[in-house]
Amino acid sequence: MRTIKALGAALPRVVPAEPVLAVCGQIEYCSSSLTNTFHPARVAASLNFVIGGVLAIVSAHRGRPPSNGITLGEERNIIGAMTFIPCPVKPVVDFAVLDSLDVRLGTIQAVEDVPDSKKLLRLTVSFGDHTRSILVGMKQERVNPAEIVGCQALFVVNLPPKRMANFVSEGMLLDIGYADGLTPALAVPERPLPDGTRAG
Repeated sequence: MRTIKALGAALPRVVPAEPVLAVCGQIEYCSSSLTNTFHPARVAASLNFVIGGVLAIVSAHRGRPPSNGITLGEERNIIGAMTFIPCPVKPVVDFAVLDSLDVRLGTIQAVEDVPDSKKLLRLTVSFGDHTRSILVGMKQERVNPAEIVGCQALFVVNLPPKRMANFVSEGMLLDIGYADGLTPALAVPERPLPDGTRAG
């Protein structure tokens, strides 16, 4: 129910407020009906109506500039929240497999474009006693990729170097959301820690 109510509150940021009012009223009705009955047919009908109304409104206004600075990635996440189902847990692995990965905290010092690539950016990352060049496919995920300069994030640092678009990547950024088709977010610590600090 929290997801449905959050969506109702967020929709006016995606499209003009007027056409949202009617569907938001139905969202509240659906929330009420779902909490008062567990009949499968009624639950399915309520959810289908809400999802259909949301998609219709967004589709009708997709040609208009996003309001209040919301990005297309944020719009996709708002809609995706209604239908998101977590993937099944992966098969069990031995602790040694996890322990073999060297995951460390690094500060992103610079973000540079990779010419002739539609997706890649090159990050310069500090790991305390050294810096590395790490390629990431986030060019189309952020309106202003430079906003992550100065952020700390998690990186796998013991992978073999990989050449992409005439550059060599010396590690891999760990982000959240890409594997599930969501606009990724950085995995950041709750408070600053020294660069090079290990995760695990």
